[in-house]
Amino acid sequence: MKTREPIKELAVNPLLLTLLCLEFEESSDFPQSRAELYERGLNVLLSKWDGQRRIKRDEVYKKLPIKRKESLLGQLAIQTFKRGEYFFRERMAEQQIGQYIQHLPDANLDPEALLVDSHAVLKSIEAQHGLLTERATGIYSFSHLTFHEYFTAKAIVDATNQSEALQQLVSHIKEKGWREVFLLVAERMESADNLLTLMKQQIDQMMAEDDSLQEVLEWVNQKSNSVNVYYRREAIRAFYFDLNLACAHAIDLDLARALDQNLVLDLNIARARARALGHLDLGRDRAHALAIDLALTLDLDRALNHLLDLDLVRPLARASDVSPELARALQDLQDQLPAISKENRENFKQWWTTNGIAWTEQLRAVMIQHRNIGHDWKFSHEQQELLMQYYVANQLLVDCLNSECYLSRAVREEIEGTLLLPVSQRNRG
Repeated sequence: MKTREPIKELAVNPLLLTLLCLEFEESSDFPQSRAELYERGLNVLLSKWDGQRRIKRDEVYKKLPIKRKESLLGQLAIQTFKRGEYFFRERMAEQQIGQYIQHLPDANLDPEALLVDSHAVLKSIEAQHGLLTERATGIYSFSHLTFHEYFTAKAIVDATNQSEALQQLVSHIKEKGWREVFLLVAERMESADNLLTLMKQQIDQMMAEDDSLQEVLEWVNQKSNSVNVYYRREAIRAFYFDLNLACAHAIDLDLARALDQNLVLDLNIARARARALGHLDLGRDRAHALAIDLALTLDLDRALNHLLDLDLVRPLARASDVSPELARALQDLQDQLPAISKENRENFKQWWTTNGIAWTEQLRAVMIQHRNIGHDWKFSHEQQELLMQYYVANQLLVDCLNSECYLSRAVREEIEGTLLLPVSQRNRG
């Protein structure tokens, strides 16, 4: 079950499995929220496990209540995570610990004594809880990336200047490695309004200065408004954004096709996809886009396998509102293709080598004229990268919307209503 995925992920690691067992022993159940699961499990781990194992605590570490331990680990986590240091030197860890414990009551501020205490605390964390581990001589890491992410998120949520901390977090929205931190912060905050609003603003700015990419979003908006369907408008925009990227080969085709699934928000994914295929306009546009995609593929054998069954006219003949001009244009294109069968594959390949590009451009022109589908945006490499980042960031935003975070209705509706809109339309979304 999807609701148990976080638990399944934890259970593959011995320490994480122990955390689960401690939590279940304490409450006889598991929370649905990943962040709450980590919080409650770690609370049990930090407060009870060392006692159950009868480990004698270091005196300095013994003075730290659970909240202080978590805060210390949070500072170590965020300082290393921001630098991408999943492995860090012992001396650096001791410095971070020293900077923290020097502000505690009765702390010995003598530099040598502070260094000794910091080393003792580091070893205590490793021995008593296993949250930190020495991977090689003098090289440490959190024992699992989950802990590194969790304590980084905790440091952001608990920051004295939370507004500044959230601004710094949002600056990492293009980076896939920060995905879990975003989700954990969203779930841990009393209200995620500010975080998700900042994320949406950051995403909107990503392509705001590129006129060509704004033109793509304008087209997505136009197409979504041109069909009369019962689905939410942002889901239809996601459908056409997906379709455009797939045709333009701007990103990996399988990844592009996932976009409309991830942005359907409250729609059942399987049902939405099935309905889209059954709807006249959406199904027809998807079929036409697929035809262009197949024609443009570099793998001729793959294209040929599909062209053996491809009929551009028959699916449209059943539609009463298809214009005669479009039907004739498609029939002309169909007639240009030589007979296709398994027996004459080589003859077709020779024909395609000579005529394939011109035929495909004719198909594209027909689609653009009659369906406004199949535009060749001629993205540069930099624009493709930006589209990918925009895609990943929107996917993360929607995942946060669908998480266990608390979000006011007004902010949720504002974000959902303006997903994938160009700059010119955002205030009207």
